[in-house]
Amino acid sequence: MPFTYTAGERIARGLGVLAPACPRWWTAEGHRPIDPDAIDLADPEHAGILAAIYGSHEKGLRVLHVPPDLAPEFGFAALDARDAAELNPGWRLTIITSRGEHHSRPPH
Repeated sequence: MPFTYTAGERIARGLGVLAPACPRWWTAEGHRPIDPDAIDLADPEHAGILAAIYGSHEKGLRVLHVPPDLAPEFGFAALDARDAAELNPGWRLTIITSRGEHHSRPPH
């Protein structure tokens, strides 16, 4: 069944489940900042967004309650190299933007 969602829409769906579970997701469970240039959805097991955040793709899917076969629908895995080429820049920009928005907010 082909996707009807764009890469951006899939990333937004992924953020919809990721942000509530890990509010500071761009810092890899609060320990260290994620390197946006290291993200590669062609290899989600080692270089995917969930591997960067949770240490492993599988752990991230379990925490977020996303079945492995649905990972591509949430932008957590690519279907092929072309799909990865569309997802990678989207996740990289999302990481950079989220990090910048957090730092630019005034203190409460």
